[in-house]
Amino acid sequence: MTDDKKLIFHIDAYSPETIPMAKLAEYMADFAALLGKENGVHFDHLESGSTNIVSRVEYEDEPKVTTRLNDIRQGTAPKELAQIVAQIDNRLASLRRVKMEPRPNCWPFPAGPVQRPRAMAHSLRKGTLTAY
Repeated sequence: MTDDKKLIFHIDAYSPETIPMAKLAEYMADFAALLGKENGVHFDHLESGSTNIVSRVEYEDEPKVTTRLNDIRQGTAPKELAQIVAQIDNRLASLRRVKMEPRPNCWPFPAGPVQRPRAMAHSLRKGTLTAY
């Protein structure tokens, strides 16, 4: 368990106290689907500040999860994984918030360039995935 990897999905638009439970459940389901490895990825806890969904990836499954995330970043993810990323990205885009500051080891959404109507150009996503 000490060799397990933690991954955090930051959602800056809400705090754990303000995010509607149904919306939190949607983000958690999307996050689980994004990471894959159904039996090797676990919910660990919520961190305060923004809503930070902390997951724990079992040591044995960490290389597979890392490969999935790298495929997303490189634009080589299979279609079904790209659809999960798009779904998360669309949820975050619907929050209509401003861009967050970059953080070390963070992978901001969207995973790749997304064209938005000009009216939404200033409404960048408020979510990242952090590994440690």
